[in-house]
Amino acid sequence: MSLPRLAVLDLGSNTIKILVVDAGPPLTAVGEKTIEAGLAKGMSRNPPTLTSEGMGRALDAVVKLVGWAGMRGTNVFLLTATAAVRDAVNGPEFAEKVKKACGHPLRILTGEEEARGIALGVQQDPALGGARDFYLTDLGGGSMEFVDFHDGRIAQAVSLPIGSVRMAEQYLGNLKDPVPEAAWRLVADHTRKALAENGFRFDRKQPLVCTGGAANHARGARELLLPKGPGGVTAAHLRALLERLAPLPARQREALLPGLSANRAELLPAAAATLLAVMETAGLPEYVTSYHNLRWGVAAEWFAARR
Repeated sequence: MSLPRLAVLDLGSNTIKILVVDAGPPLTAVGEKTIEAGLAKGMSRNPPTLTSEGMGRALDAVVKLVGWAGMRGTNVFLLTATAAVRDAVNGPEFAEKVKKACGHPLRILTGEEEARGIALGVQQDPALGGARDFYLTDLGGGSMEFVDFHDGRIAQAVSLPIGSVRMAEQYLGNLKDPVPEAAWRLVADHTRKALAENGFRFDRKQPLVCTGGAANHARGARELLLPKGPGGVTAAHLRALLERLAPLPARQREALLPGLSANRAELLPAAAATLLAVMETAGLPEYVTSYHNLRWGVAAEWFAARR
């Protein structure tokens, strides 16, 4: 049976991404595209509320991305939303706006669904060679997911509200300014406390795989700014990056790292501090990155149900 071409849109707190994929096997990416919309900017209030500006930027991005995918022969569209929409009091209202704007319903994932979807996505990564034992984290703008994949199964899965946008707005002040060490250490302390209170356990020595733009940008920064060496990103690398980049204004961080957007430059100190706290808590020597993420997991699950 021939299966249709599928597009999966991930409406995240900071970026909105779409993946167009054919069934395979293996799943084959036809194309993917990202727009930084900053949906969650200004959301750090009580209760969490999406701003009209953020919703407007996100709706524009969704319409553009759905149109882009449609021009590539997409037959089926799956739209998903994560922490920003999940946590916002006006999230359901925004979901209705999305459906009205592009004609497709928006599925708001629970934290557990998001974590499990990311784990399934990473399983599609040929670079991992069918690994059956690894920890997985995905750092987004609103939340960070943690998965313990052991003996080919998910042993633990949790989503915590410690995304980069959330942490930056809470602790770093004006995001265009230099970040003092005391500020990024507050982000790290918050991350360690959140992990301790949740009880996620790093109780085996197995690889740590990180997905998400922040982890990949930190890896890229390591390759550009620090002495070259084999392996992945270590806690020492992250501390060195913070010491080098946090004291600079965001525009200088952006200038130092080709491909880093102004928005990402503002969030990088919070992201690196969060990743550092995870590395120190886990006690693992390094992390490696994967570009196979939630969109791949949603696609894999959809195709599997139809075979």
